Amino acid sequence: MNSSDAIYSSRLENLILLDGKDMDLSDVSFEFDKDCKKLICIYIALLLLSVVVMVCMIKFWNILFTNTRLDDINTRLNIRGALFMIMLIALFLFSLCEIVALWKARYKSGFKGIRGTCDNVVRISSRNGEYHAYHCTTELGEHGIAFVRGRKQRVSIGDAIVYIRVFGDDLIYKDQRR
Repeated sequence: MNSSDAIYSSRLENLILLDGKDMDLSDVSFEFDKDCKKLICIYIALLLLSVVVMVCMIKFWNILFTNTRLDDINTRLNIRGALFMIMLIALFLFSLCEIVALWKARYKSGFKGIRGTCDNVVRISSRNGEYHAYHCTTELGEHGIAFVRGRKQRVSIGDAIVYIRVFGDDLIYKDQRR
């Protein structure tokens, strides 16, 4: 089967991936460290933002959402405030999990990944940002797609790649060994 005849029906994260301890990333370690640092800074900013908004909401909860008379408007405001607080707590927990996962990936090889070849690249713009969909064939012969956020195309068609999955993030690099 040719790579041009392949059907890319699944994501690379759902295929067989090697444990981080079984992969040698010495050729892409600089780029991987740089991406980990950048992502950790982004998630720390999200974590701090959620904490600041939660603290302000808790501090001013009585002023914002409570009134001496009970009516329908105050009840709706309390429910909206509680739902917003739950969303902030979820953002806090998600950011915390991402930070821990990125730290483990960077220092303890706590990631999954595989090497392969890039068969096609498609640029996608959506309301969530810009992505590149990399259609890849792994070294085990499986076909899959990696969605990587960013404006910059990381690899070209035909390049040997290193795919790394850390918690909720797909990272892809040009394999420097070949």
